[in-house]
Amino acid sequence: MDKQIASVYETYDYDKFHIMEKGNREIDHYKKIATQMNEQFLFTVIIVNEKFEIIDGQNRFLASKELHKPIRYIIVEGYGVEQVRMYNMEARNWQKKDFVKSYADEGKKEYVKIMEFQKRYPDFPISICEFFLRMSLTCDYDKKRHLNHSAIRRGLFVIKDFETSCKLADMVMAYKPFCENQSSPIYRRREFVAAIIKLYRCEDFDNELVLKKIKLNPRAFTPCVNSDDYIRMIEDIVNFRSRNKVRFNVYSK
Repeated sequence: MDKQIASVYETYDYDKFHIMEKGNREIDHYKKIATQMNEQFLFTVIIVNEKFEIIDGQNRFLASKELHKPIRYIIVEGYGVEQVRMYNMEARNWQKKDFVKSYADEGKKEYVKIMEFQKRYPDFPISICEFFLRMSLTCDYDKKRHLNHSAIRRGLFVIKDFETSCKLADMVMAYKPFCENQSSPIYRRREFVAAIIKLYRCEDFDNELVLKKIKLNPRAFTPCVNSDDYIRMIEDIVNFRSRNKVRFNVYSK
């Protein structure tokens, strides 16, 4: 016979439950869940600790509350923010931004800095902000990509040089005016950001000169497949109507 290891309780007393103010994800999609529940209310449970703080299922809780449906729950003592993250890491419910917020709420300095960077550069999605902050100079899809992705989820992310990352972001943002009619703006693409990070290492790279040359020949600034293609495109832009041709030596670095 199977062993019973937990009991499921049911209640309409919504006030006994608590949403974690810090460390949990943003409450952003319970309205959608409520619409689905209204069509068919399936049996589902939320997990709470002994303080009735919701460990897993806060959006389902709010949706059930809005529809005046019963709350079915399991109590697991000793669970907290760490278990909240573990649940969502395994279930793939959280996005990177949710993990960043959770660790920042705990006061982890690296993650507070990530949120500061995001606030300063709202044009960039979290994946690009991460790219700037670790200042990857490897190829676009390197073997360490999975490990880098895991690091930010596990609270192990390390910022290499915050001020330089901001400088690089400012350089990339300067290309925004040339991307107004693009459905997928070049300046927000990972491959273009990788190209600028690589070019930044070159002593003879002049970002202001590139911008001036684009104004002279805006049609030359077009989407590319990878960072090396963007570098070649930038070389062509710089060499346009120029006697002294340049070649940025970044491929061997």
